[in-house]
Amino acid sequence: YYYPTKVAKVDPRFVQLNKEHARGHDPFGYFLQRVKASGKEAFVTFRMNDVHNPEDADDWNTPTVRKKHPDCIVDLAAVQRGDKDWFNFALDYSRPEVVAYFLEIFRELIAQYPLDGLQLDWMRFPRHLSGTPEEVWAKRGHLTRFVAEIRALTKARGMRLAVRVPTSLAGCRYLGTDVVEWTRLGLVDFISTCAFLNTDFFQPLRELRAA
Repeated sequence: YYYPTKVAKVDPRFVQLNKEHARGHDPFGYFLQRVKASGKEAFVTFRMNDVHNPEDADDWNTPTVRKKHPDCIVDLAAVQRGDKDWFNFALDYSRPEVVAYFLEIFRELIAQYPLDGLQLDWMRFPRHLSGTPEEVWAKRGHLTRFVAEIRALTKARGMRLAVRVPTSLAGCRYLGTDVVEWTRLGLVDFISTCAFLNTDFFQPLRELRAA
């Protein structure tokens, strides 16, 4: 993280930033203040699973919840047999300790900054539930309940909520992001459809909008 947080941790590689925080300075907060003062909206987009370099020796990107609960990832068995694919280290939102961890982070973030809205970025990295694609879809209620929790937090502060999801209904099903249900329940104000690491110029937006 790049703002002073008591829930998670600030990136230890950024020595000067940590020094500023120790002095009581918050560059991220100052930036948001200037954005707001200029008359612009301020949204924070939040990566729901950032698994860059999950085994780096300095643990710069190891979530504190994974340190306490090493088994709370989506494919512990793969990691144990030596498969170091980053996606295997994604946190599993069907685990209550993972949900509690992120809810605490969002409570802190929302209380700390005068934001106009949040975007939950489910595409960085796009894996949030354990199991086969069929099992992931069966577990989609975990993500829906989480989005509902964040919606309650943002609504209480008069903030809007957006989500970044796959570019098709099939992709959303594969990931467990039930945007049709989220829309039906009034949990999101708008939806950003986006591929993971490239640009998709042929998104089936008509199908998505109809659904």
